Amino acid sequence: MSQLDSLLSREEAFWKQRSKVSWLKEGDRNTRFFHQRSSNRKQRNYVKGLRDNTGRWHEDEHGLQSVVLDYFTHLFTSSASRSEGEIIDAVESRVTPDMNNLLLTDYCDAEIHEAGFQMYLTKAPGPDGMPQIFFQKYWHIVGSDVTRAIKDFLTSGRLLQKLNFTHVVLIPKVKHPKDMFQLRRISLCNVLFKIAMKFLANRLKLILDKIISPSQSAFIFGRLISNNTILAAEIIHYLRRRRQSKKGFMAIKMDMSKAYDRIEWSFMEAIM
Repeated sequence: MSQLDSLLSREEAFWKQRSKVSWLKEGDRNTRFFHQRSSNRKQRNYVKGLRDNTGRWHEDEHGLQSVVLDYFTHLFTSSASRSEGEIIDAVESRVTPDMNNLLLTDYCDAEIHEAGFQMYLTKAPGPDGMPQIFFQKYWHIVGSDVTRAIKDFLTSGRLLQKLNFTHVVLIPKVKHPKDMFQLRRISLCNVLFKIAMKFLANRLKLILDKIISPSQSAFIFGRLISNNTILAAEIIHYLRRRRQSKKGFMAIKMDMSKAYDRIEWSFMEAIM
């Protein structure tokens, strides 16, 4: 009987994760409810068809593959003017020798353990099919191997190809998306890769606020993106009050499509 309860609990936890319902706790037998929620979610996120860059509609598998491939090929094709040297020369170095020594400190087991236990337990797994909860629950068994693999990766800069595989998932930004730009791309990585990246993020977190401009209010610990909203409102208020001035003022709002995807690797390597 205890084995049956264990299997039922596992099934319930599986469908709970698939359904993305976080406001119910495991305990009651809600497997049917979670299954229904998961099915509804799948239907809601289903992409029936997409338009290509000429406006032609595609619903067949081959046509959809062509639309997706063309979109990402164009997005990730380099268009650099190769004039980044002038830009780099004008950027002052912000990382001090002390900061650099801090970043280059030997990798210790405790930091890797901390990174592994900072992650959400039931996030969607990558190609290995293992959620983070498995590694945390059985760390006393797999922890030494995980730590050794991550240390080897961080030291050599090389990762096993299978560990570097990623599932790419397209999440609709709107109901019934018809174009590729209405879909958000997320990558489901293997847990070992995510732990290594979390480890590096924890290291960088120690100096980010000292090397990144205060105007960058998002993604930095201790800063709030809402500060930029307040600043924008203050700028507009100031412009309204200065309309009678002889000197002209202007506010420009710019939105760079896929900003992070369009950053050139050569620029990233040069600036770092």
